[in-house]
Amino acid sequence: MPVILTTEEECDVWMRAPWDEAGQLQRPLPNTMLRIVASGEREDLPSEKYSPSHASDMMDRVQAVVCLAESREWTP
Repeated sequence: MPVILTTEEECDVWMRAPWDEAGQLQRPLPNTMLRIVASGEREDLPSEKYSPSHASDMMDRVQAVVCLAESREWTP
């Protein structure tokens, strides 16, 4: 089951707590907390359009999310 973290406290628990506590975050969310953000057929870019700069961009985004989860400032 996927984990959807909805608060900073949940992010902290997921990143730092022992599994018996963090694992409890794997639970269904109420329908009122979910919304459709895309529909229709998925359109991926052809692989030749991905470049090293694209990969670097993605890593910057991942690092920004980790910083947010750790509540520290991110600098690119």
